[in-house]
Amino acid sequence: SSSSSSSSSSSGIGKAEGSGNGVRRTAPVFVYASSSSIYGNTYRIPFSETQRTDHPISVYAATKKATEHLAGVYHHLYGIRVTGLRFFTVYGPMGRPDMAVWGWAKNISLGYPITLFEGKLLRDFTYIDDVVEGVMGALDYSADRGIFNIGYGHPINIHKMIDTLEAEIGKTPNIKMQSLPPGDVPLTYANTTLARKCFNYTPSTSVKEGIAKFIEWFREYTPPAIPDHLSFKDLRPEGDNSSRSGNKYGIVA
Repeated sequence: SSSSSSSSSSSGIGKAEGSGNGVRRTAPVFVYASSSSIYGNTYRIPFSETQRTDHPISVYAATKKATEHLAGVYHHLYGIRVTGLRFFTVYGPMGRPDMAVWGWAKNISLGYPITLFEGKLLRDFTYIDDVVEGVMGALDYSADRGIFNIGYGHPINIHKMIDTLEAEIGKTPNIKMQSLPPGDVPLTYANTTLARKCFNYTPSTSVKEGIAKFIEWFREYTPPAIPDHLSFKDLRPEGDNSSRSGNKYGIVA
């Protein structure tokens, strides 16, 4: 209905049916990944689970909004416990190579250019260990129907992140500036009060500490071999730095 689509979620946000002692119920909770992108282009900060999220500005954000609605429907129809975690710019060892921090680290290390967007851009970078803490906490809490922000709670300027990577890698980045795409946002900032209240979520890894750990791992990482029939080498000229290898890394989820 129009009333349900205009609010960020139901009144069941962050509540567990029965007691709130965090003991796992008979029916296990289904925990799924949502995203900070669901908040869209808002300046109401920090982002709270109770604010409206009905104006996504990218296809990716719209799919996350749809996922939260579908989870609510399955909870309503079948009684499945569902918890959505809105992750804020996750980085760290064993991350996805198409994410920003990994791409920047790779291109700086290899001497390739990196793309940054014009203007003051801030992101709430969250280290993987803190994210895992949040996931495990949500599993143990086992809300009847819940939505929680999982972020560090301290956004920083993108250029500070690049400076931190430069210091750890020991190379000066070759930066190319572009206009901010219409599907990206200038700021992400997690309010983690609800997660802290419900399952004592307490992220503690600073960007400086997290990047030091990530680069230590990154230096020793060896990518798995890709079979020739899956590599599409004939479609990617030698030295090409587009798509997943380069220019995409200006966009930060």
